[in-house]
Amino acid sequence: MAAASGRGDVAAQAAAAETRDGVTYLDRGVVAVARALAAARQSRAVRGTDAPAAERAAEQARLDVATAVAAAGATGDELASAVFGLAAARVAAALGDPAAEAAVTEADAALHRIGVAAPGWRRLFDLALDPAAVRS
Repeated sequence: MAAASGRGDVAAQAAAAETRDGVTYLDRGVVAVARALAAARQSRAVRGTDAPAAERAAEQARLDVATAVAAAGATGDELASAVFGLAAARVAAALGDPAAEAAVTEADAALHRIGVAAPGWRRLFDLALDPAAVRS
């Protein structure tokens, strides 16, 4: 919720979640996605005023979301892989990455292959990346 709302300490909440007994690859993946979304939002927020900080945050976002995608991919969990791939595509688009369009196409195709539209995940990721744009 901290990542989606733009409120709260995502890093502290993520650290607490990762140290709980019984944490799974899926838990770790969701935490990594939350960190990535928060870092991407931070990168966009400081892009015009602090380019080095923006790039550090963008790199952290890319690393975190790649971690989530790799963790799900290693398990064969097609749904988690597709949802985390969607997160990666949304992060790439938010950061203006050149490969974002291809990532979005691949994420949509992966979701389509398993018969999932994922409107809730799409809205959550968009809200986390730009809370003001989605509120109405």
